[in-house]
Amino acid sequence: MKTLFLSLFILLLLNACTENKPKKTSKQTTILTNSKPTKKLFKSYKPTELKLHEVLFVAIDAHADAVLAIKHFRWAAEQYGFQVIALNNVENNDPKFEQHIQQGITQAKQELQINPKYIFLAGFSGGARIALNYASKNKTQGVIMMGAGPGSQSQDFPFPLAMISGIQDFNFVEQYYPINSPQVQNPNLITLHWQGKHAWPDSSTIADAVSFILYTSNVISEENIIRIPQLEKAKQAQKNNNLFFYFKELELISKTSTGELQEKTKNSIASIQQSPKAQHYFTQFNNSLVTEQTRNQNYIKDLDEKPLDWWKTNIAKLDDLIAADNGINANSYARTRAFLGILLYSKTNAAISGRGNAKLLPKYFEIYELLEPENPDLFFFKAKYAYALSDNDGTISNLKKALKFGYNDNLKLQQNFPQVIISAAEKP
Repeated sequence: MKTLFLSLFILLLLNACTENKPKKTSKQTTILTNSKPTKKLFKSYKPTELKLHEVLFVAIDAHADAVLAIKHFRWAAEQYGFQVIALNNVENNDPKFEQHIQQGITQAKQELQINPKYIFLAGFSGGARIALNYASKNKTQGVIMMGAGPGSQSQDFPFPLAMISGIQDFNFVEQYYPINSPQVQNPNLITLHWQGKHAWPDSSTIADAVSFILYTSNVISEENIIRIPQLEKAKQAQKNNNLFFYFKELELISKTSTGELQEKTKNSIASIQQSPKAQHYFTQFNNSLVTEQTRNQNYIKDLDEKPLDWWKTNIAKLDDLIAADNGINANSYARTRAFLGILLYSKTNAAISGRGNAKLLPKYFEIYELLEPENPDLFFFKAKYAYALSDNDGTISNLKKALKFGYNDNLKLQQNFPQVIISAAEKP
């Protein structure tokens, strides 16, 4: 099933970014006065108290949103005292991602006047896959994958790997391993989860992943780990009878501790693994994942075959099922709903680009809007469709909505629409 998710993500990946090269300077002028300034390839954040001078975290967002990446890494950087950069020259489907990452790191070293001994990569969604692929070929001390997993790759790497996904993330299954999996005992691997969807994790969970990476890389000792938030989360999960979150917090603590604390958490893990109640819970959990994969496969087939009214009814049923439960099944249905959004993106993108059935686009649009009524990509696709039909009013109307909901790929706008259309859409 991981292959299915990986194949869908290949369809999801966005167009490659284009490297901007500075123009050559005239022979009659000096470089200092007339050369085009070098594009800054990163945003950076330096904590109030820089404790780990030899550490650099490099964050990669799937859409090269360096500001967003820094926003989510600030807390961890402050807590542990390291510098972080986020690259704005690397995004999904970048065929030159290795070169661009190296360029970004090199520029950061020069401008920030740093020479880090430990370089860690972190990425969200497609950025997570890029981070892992880069680290697999280039010297890296550790990786944090958020919103995506290794897929069909082995989970044994020559560096520590921390993974994070929301419990309702459609890529959750790429990171999940059962409580009796050998990975629970793997000191170089941890998967953490939070109560969210396919999005950048909350800052506290990122800080937990950072603590694991730094500890397993021997950059910090156990005494340097900010433990109280981790213990509080474990306590709260136990109080809420959230056995899955409780188990994951115990796993994190056991892998970043020694002595009495490690012994206690390992004993608690063993007790959960042997508990009939816990075994029943996780059997239900695992069964829900199997059912979910079957359900998702059926929906792939149904997308082209079932009429629009059928889809309206089934999406409404999904919403009712999510609202009626707050446990294992609700999260599973929520992941399926999110999966459908990705499926619609992939099918719509293919059809409008000439690689799919363009006759189904009106149906795709309606289903897509039922699922994600404020998705900027949806309205970008609708604008492209209207423009192909010479419907300028429809083009401008849909493009306005795309921009309103956050569409910001200026290169694609310029490639697909004349400036007069773009300007009209940008007007209030």
